[in-house]
Amino acid sequence: MLCILFIATRMRALSLGLEPQDHAKNAMFLCSYAMAIQTLVVIMAPYIFGGDIRAGICQGDIQFYARDPKWFTILTMFRWLAMIVLYIGMVIVIVSVFTISNKEISPAMKCLLNLLSSFFFVYLGLWV
Repeated sequence: MLCILFIATRMRALSLGLEPQDHAKNAMFLCSYAMAIQTLVVIMAPYIFGGDIRAGICQGDIQFYARDPKWFTILTMFRWLAMIVLYIGMVIVIVSVFTISNKEISPAMKCLLNLLSSFFFVYLGLWV
């Protein structure tokens, strides 16, 4: 979903004959790094911290299990921090779609933003 948002933001800027704003580009990189950090934490946790990763309550969720509670807390903090950064970056990119120009946003872009917001709100509700 993030990739679709990034492509749509770039397409909107190009359709206006502009480049995406610098803060939008930086937010796109920030989201990408946050996603990479989440992936690396999940992959590396069992090997580095001697923990275990099991399926969570809902689909797509995971639970960390570590021998030492200190490592469990650190892993959970990294996970929360990466998720917060991801959501902040996503909001910055969405705001940039509206602020790049005062021209009307196409119906396809409005639909995309609606579906994207719904997807991330539901995922946030399941995750929290």
